[in-house]
Amino acid sequence: REELGEEVERAREESKRLQHALTLAEESDRRKSKALEEQGAQLRDAANANSRMEEELEELAREVEEARDKEVQAAAELQQRQRELTALKLSSTHTIQKLKSEAETQREERERSERERRRREA
Repeated sequence: REELGEEVERAREESKRLQHALTLAEESDRRKSKALEEQGAQLRDAANANSRMEEELEELAREVEEARDKEVQAAAELQQRQRELTALKLSSTHTIQKLKSEAETQREERERSERERRRREA
């Protein structure tokens, strides 16, 4: 009987030790589960942040493309305006030369007329 009592006592001690180990293991599992849940939430947050950044980058890329298109268009318009200005300058230069020539011709005509008038009067 005494041996049986000792075995029962050892079995109780072993049961307590196993129960304590089970409690520790369950607590460890709860902590691990909680840590995994937190990591999952962090991963979801990071994925959402990544998606937002991708959307922002795509929007920026569209804006850059639009800016490039506007820059190309502005450069083309500037070149057109420069061509028009050059043509206007050439036209103005030609017109000025023509007017100077006509003025010189008129001056020469007046001088000739004036000389003829003086010659007739003399």
